[in-house]
Amino acid sequence: EGRSLGDPETIAYGLIPRAHRGIVAVNELPDLAERIQVAMLNVMEERDIQVRGYTLRLPLDVLVVASANPEDYTNRGRIITPLKD
Repeated sequence: EGRSLGDPETIAYGLIPRAHRGIVAVNELPDLAERIQVAMLNVMEERDIQVRGYTLRLPLDVLVVASANPEDYTNRGRIITPLKD
């Protein structure tokens, strides 16, 4: 017996896919690992996600709001260049 993609036991959706048609707020963007920042950039540019282990791409409509304190840029992490635009 097969399972549908909507079955919670089939796919474990992360925070961003669960925010479909909503808002994702990120406080202190430099604290996120660069690979996570790149993933967020891809979601914002492509407006879809590919679930790991599947070839299916799911459309995604989210507004990403991120904040950072410029005084902490050197003491904490860094923001990847494309996200500064």
